[in-house]
Amino acid sequence: MTSSKFSLCAVGLLSISSIAVSTIATASNPSEINTQLKWSWESSSFKPESNQVMAAPVIAQLNDDNGDGKIDENDIADIIVVTFENNKYTQGGLVRALSGIDGSELWSYDNGGIIADARYSPAVADLDGNGVVDIVITSASSPYITILDNEGNIKKQILKHVTGGRSVGTISISDLNNDGSIEIISADGVYNYDTGLLFSLEWAPSSISFDADGDGVQEIFSNGALYKSDGSFTWQYQANDTVWFSSVANLDSDNKPEIVVSVPATKATAQNSVFAVLEHDGSVKWEVNNLENPGGGVQAISNFLGNTATSSTNEIAKSPVYGYTHLHHSHPVKIADDNQLKIRSGDLIDAIGSTASNMVGGQGGSLHTIDASKVRSIDVTYGKYKTWWTYGVLEMEFTLNDGSKITLGSKDSAFKYPALEWRTKEVPYLGLEWRTKQVSYWFFGWHTKTVSYLAPVWKTKTIPYAVPVMKSKATTERYTVPSNTQLVGLNVWSKPKPIFTFKKHVNAVQFVVGESINDSYLNTGIVYAGYHAVDMYNAQGSKVWSVANDDYNSGKIGVSAYDFTGDGIDEVIVQDLLRVRILDGRTGAVLATIANSSNTLWEYPVVADLEGNNNASLIVVANDYAKESAINHGVYVYESADADKPWKNATRIWNQHSFHFSNINQDGSVPTNAQPSWLTHNTYRSSTIK
Repeated sequence: MTSSKFSLCAVGLLSISSIAVSTIATASNPSEINTQLKWSWESSSFKPESNQVMAAPVIAQLNDDNGDGKIDENDIADIIVVTFENNKYTQGGLVRALSGIDGSELWSYDNGGIIADARYSPAVADLDGNGVVDIVITSASSPYITILDNEGNIKKQILKHVTGGRSVGTISISDLNNDGSIEIISADGVYNYDTGLLFSLEWAPSSISFDADGDGVQEIFSNGALYKSDGSFTWQYQANDTVWFSSVANLDSDNKPEIVVSVPATKATAQNSVFAVLEHDGSVKWEVNNLENPGGGVQAISNFLGNTATSSTNEIAKSPVYGYTHLHHSHPVKIADDNQLKIRSGDLIDAIGSTASNMVGGQGGSLHTIDASKVRSIDVTYGKYKTWWTYGVLEMEFTLNDGSKITLGSKDSAFKYPALEWRTKEVPYLGLEWRTKQVSYWFFGWHTKTVSYLAPVWKTKTIPYAVPVMKSKATTERYTVPSNTQLVGLNVWSKPKPIFTFKKHVNAVQFVVGESINDSYLNTGIVYAGYHAVDMYNAQGSKVWSVANDDYNSGKIGVSAYDFTGDGIDEVIVQDLLRVRILDGRTGAVLATIANSSNTLWEYPVVADLEGNNNASLIVVANDYAKESAINHGVYVYESADADKPWKNATRIWNQHSFHFSNINQDGSVPTNAQPSWLTHNTYRSSTIK
């Protein structure tokens, strides 16, 4: 492991094959992006010959960096990779965990090291709800899907449906049917963490899950086919070769998901190479057979083409009313296009509105803002207020898409009174019980007979008793925002202004939900790379730009996305045989180039906020076993070279090859009710928090 921050200018591409990795890539104009090497990992004291990396890394918090006794968002995120020896990436590699601080290795390898397939990324998530992520790997040489704990030891193994090469591929993690028990989608089937194989699949290199039909249960898209969560077949996209990679996005105004697929084929069968978009029912929306750039790797989807959009909502449902409406008047609160809900609160909910100057209720408490588009449920506590003896809404707890909670007001402000509460308990008593026994008697010989008798026995009985308790004059009810809808407004009841105006507050609320209709898809771009170029398409299937790329080896290299410049528009990140580049999402212009070698499969660079300081890092893997691409090997972490231009607003976790925010919470837990990515942020393989 080496660490460096001194200045070295990036050299031109003509000499790129003969240089070492540049520490700083300098910018010649303000629109370019300056990067500098933060640290690198190039070898190890444990199996130092295993230093080549091909699969994309995954990112999660593995250890207690700050020593507070727990692993959480206050710790540094770490990097998990699979390394291999020489050119033996098909023979398995060693799973390593690198500290996000400096690249030092986190594991002791007392177990001799764990082998995984070096071609495919691991996946990470908290599978058993213990608050710490697990690492899911697979290997062609093992009959198991293996789950490692955060210290690199085997925690659990799940027997695979098949073994060998047809059992390995990228891994996706999801709670398909919202029951809190996590599913693992692998190359050969769908497995449940607790029970094992649910159903088998024909080999697929990269499967994903999403709710295709809006019934609240996710389907699995695998090699062009859509399956229900029970394994039943739904439909099949007819391709002339394997469907390798896929993504999900909203590319029109119907709020239904579209599926983006890459069918790379080979250079020899370029006529079978297809880049396509499917409707949620499997019908083809558009497809492209680009003979000038056959192949097709991992796609990224984001607002590459702009950041202006208009949106509207249509009301479709209302919640029950929570609180007290008698002799009060309701006032509609319509949430504006910015999705901001304003709430004043202290001990209770004082006022609600869409702007700070237009609120229903009183003037007490402090002002808070909720992003209504991210609200998935609200727990409303209403009852008698202990200070004024008035009735109203005391507390509102909002649960957001990522599982975090925002609590306003306080249920502790409810009026409490002494009462008797009936309970039951088991008490022993001495009773009698009929029993039987055999007795012998003489009557012209010995005989036996059964006789009954009463015996004392200890028994128990349940008795009621009263205990004094303090009861709260309040009720808590939950409203869950229906799937594929969002909070668009409220009806708020507040008693007309009393003599004592400071006592005015919210007496009751009713939530209004609707569908969000927007044209953000017009700014959505879909980018992928083939053998010869990186191509950007718009939602309608028109090519926006094409930039030459050198991937003659696989034709399946991946891309990812991140907004480095903070202008609300993502840039494209791509690597090829000899470089990593950051491209302008709108034009394809090269904004940064870093010398980096890989003989290429389907890897891609990743951006993540490792330290949690709102200044993200660019994580790149490298290998140099092939003479055509022999610059460097290992793992390289770059940061912004401009102190006044930090890389802000990035994810702190990248948990799987098909990362898309909705599939994972920032703390590594798996959402029980995953929100549709195409309706919330409409990105795929982007690091930018929307």
